[in-house]
Amino acid sequence: MKKIINRKFCVAPMMGYTTPYARNLYRILSKNTFLFSEMIATKTLIYAKNTQSVIANEEQNPIALQVGGSEYGDLKLSSKLAYELNYDEINLNVGCPSKAVQKGSFGACLMQNKLLVRECLEEMNKVDINVSVKCRIGLGKNFNYNFFYEFIDEIIKSEINTIYVHARNAILSGLSPKGNRNIPPLNYEFVKKIKNEFPNIEFILNGGINSISKASDLSKEYDGVMLGRLIQTNPFCLSKVDKLFYLE
Repeated sequence: MKKIINRKFCVAPMMGYTTPYARNLYRILSKNTFLFSEMIATKTLIYAKNTQSVIANEEQNPIALQVGGSEYGDLKLSSKLAYELNYDEINLNVGCPSKAVQKGSFGACLMQNKLLVRECLEEMNKVDINVSVKCRIGLGKNFNYNFFYEFIDEIIKSEINTIYVHARNAILSGLSPKGNRNIPPLNYEFVKKIKNEFPNIEFILNGGINSISKASDLSKEYDGVMLGRLIQTNPFCLSKVDKLFYLE
C-alpha cells in the first residue's frame, strides 16, 4: 500500500549535497521535512557497484529517490529498488537542463515529448510506491502556458497525483545548469493557474524561495514548497520547520 506523505516542506534534490550524510543531518534537525536523494541515472542505480554510497537510506523517511532516465524497463526496475530500500516515493527528473543529462535522454529535454514522459510514469506506477515527477514550467526564453498545460494534462493520465514544479523555464542551450537555476525569470502564477485547472493534483512549488519565512507564507498559498539552495547554505534553518509547517 502506498504511503501517505505530507509534502508541506521539501528539500530539493541537489547533486553533491543531498548525500546520505547530509540527509542524516537534515533528519536530526527536522523529523517531518520531506527529503530527496541526489538524482541518480537509472542505469547507474541498476548496474553500478557503488550506488549504496548515494542511495543509502538509514531511517531518513519520509524520503524520495529521484531518478533520471527514459527507458521503461530501467524505470520500472528503479521503482522496485526504491520500494525495497524503503523509500516513500520515486521521482522522475524532467527538469535538469545539463548537457550530460540531455545526452542521456532525460531531464528537462523530456518535456518536448509528453507522451514518452506519461509512458515512463505508467511503467514506474506498476510498483506499489508513490510516483511523482519534477519539471519546469516550459522550455526556452518565452513563457508558454499552453505548452505547460498540455504537458501536465498528458502526464497525469499516468495516474500520478504529485508534481514538483520549478517555476522557471529551462533553457537547453547557451546557459549552464547554474545559470538555469536563477537566470530564467520565475513565474509562480503558472503554478497557481495549473492548480486551478487540476485541483485534485498536488503541485509543490520550487524556485526562488530564499528564506523560511517566505516558504511559510507560500505554503499557505500552494500545496507545498521545495527549497534547495537555502538548505545547502544553511541546513540548520531546518530546525524551525517542524513547528512552522507541521505545528509540532
